Amino acid sequence: MPIANPTKWYCGSTKWSAITAWATGASISAGALRRQNATPTVNNERVFVAIVAGTTHATTEPTWILTKGAKTTDNTVTWQECTGQPGINGDTTNSPVWAASQAATLGQIIYVSSNGSLQICTTAGTTKSAPAPSFSATAGTTTADNTATWTSLGLASGFGAWAAPHSRIKNAETATWMANGDTCWISDNHAETAAAALSMYTTGAANLPKYFICVDDATAPPTAVATTATVTTTGANTITLGSASGYQYSYGITFSAGSGAVASRVLCGNNVGYFENCTFAFPGTSGSTTGNINSGGGNYNVFKNCSWTFGATSYQLSFRGGRAEIINGTFAATGSVPTTLFTADSGNAAIAVVRDSDLSNISGALMTVTQAGNTWLEVLNCKVHASVSLTTGTASGPANNGVRMHNCSSTTPNYVIRNGFYEGTLTHETTTVNNAGATDGTQRVSWKVITASTVVFPSPFAVEQIIQWQDTTGGSKTATVEIAGAGTLTNAEIWMELEYPGSSATPIGSVVSSRVADLLATPSNVTSSAASWGGSPAVTQKLQVTFTPQMKGPIKARIYISKPSTTVYIDPLITVT
Repeated sequence: MPIANPTKWYCGSTKWSAITAWATGASISAGALRRQNATPTVNNERVFVAIVAGTTHATTEPTWILTKGAKTTDNTVTWQECTGQPGINGDTTNSPVWAASQAATLGQIIYVSSNGSLQICTTAGTTKSAPAPSFSATAGTTTADNTATWTSLGLASGFGAWAAPHSRIKNAETATWMANGDTCWISDNHAETAAAALSMYTTGAANLPKYFICVDDATAPPTAVATTATVTTTGANTITLGSASGYQYSYGITFSAGSGAVASRVLCGNNVGYFENCTFAFPGTSGSTTGNINSGGGNYNVFKNCSWTFGATSYQLSFRGGRAEIINGTFAATGSVPTTLFTADSGNAAIAVVRDSDLSNISGALMTVTQAGNTWLEVLNCKVHASVSLTTGTASGPANNGVRMHNCSSTTPNYVIRNGFYEGTLTHETTTVNNAGATDGTQRVSWKVITASTVVFPSPFAVEQIIQWQDTTGGSKTATVEIAGAGTLTNAEIWMELEYPGSSATPIGSVVSSRVADLLATPSNVTSSAASWGGSPAVTQKLQVTFTPQMKGPIKARIYISKPSTTVYIDPLITVT
């Protein structure tokens, strides 16, 4: 077994920039920290610690060896790569400690509590059996440890908080540094920028995701989270967050892709990703583009307390397969407001839920449904614009895209419901209502269904379930749901299916239907009703089935309508007699 590697890592672009840069002809003490002087290429930013004191080269910066733990000779100084490790960032709490008969890896820094020193492994090997070596607290002193060698970096107290962090999240997250399950603490002043496309979060494991958390950098280890770290690309460059093997949790980071008169986008393609208090910005001001909320059939992304901003009204967010959940989200609070917020991706199936979110800036449509995919979007308990429409475009078939919006409004009612599918639409209604029907305590409510011209008997419009608790058993019951409309409907054009607990031995459900029983028989008119309705509908009818419940429990009525281009009002209340 090896000595434990760090599980906490430090990253902060401004903190890295504040490290003293290498200089020519400088006198260097053992334990001194330096960064490159010449600007390194992106993701090659490193921190080096002097393990042999001396004087740097008089004219030329050394060719730094960037490999983790590697040594670089610089005239009479020897440097060793040490980026991001907790001990030299002022954090002894999370620094590994010595262990007997274990593998020590090159560049690994341990904390020795007996004398308060840090030691860096300068020769990889296997540590001795107990007791521990007698480590020195004097910087530059080496200690033989069986086949391993350690060099003292001096007292841990000589290294301040955030003294040697990574400059970029991408570099910290690589398997060379962060192992699966590790945490990268990101400075609240972190502001990394790239002038090229950026791909991040490509590693991790389902049971050991990697954690990227923005924190207050006043102390090490940090004691408070923050929300001000930024990752930015310029020009027409995309930020891609995740891959087929990426599993991660991110907190408090703003991802801003692109700048200027370009199309810009952030793509979330994690296998599993959880983003909390993050912002996704699309500041480009030209063209049309989509940013993936998820990407691929195996993906599951969760966004909690996150926000999205846009630089052009033509931008959209795409569901490209898998599952996505947005909780307490905010959209277009600043910048441009998309004409249509979401779109489905052709050929990919997605299940998406947006709940408890502020969509009130979107006055156009929520989702384009034209693409030949099958994305089902549920919008639950949200604040929406008074004029927002559910969909734009026409779904190409019954298995294609649709939107369910429940309890979403710009004002106070909590009975609001709107569904938009290939087979038609459903909305709440407060004028044409059963005067003895469903109510929120003040307002009578019905459901208004308008079927599409393409509805047929095998693919009817399926109305939301009406659920009611049934508290008696053993006797025959009649369940009734009142309906109204412009004309008389038959039991082949509209019917009710009731699911109920029909067994006393198991919870298996039983289903009874009012649909015409013999598909070759002539349909009959649905029973007329004497119920009083507001709005003066021409015809009132009632759907009825008889059932005998064998257990107490919920009964669930679902109504199906197969007559095309028809408007039906449904009282969402089951009466049981």
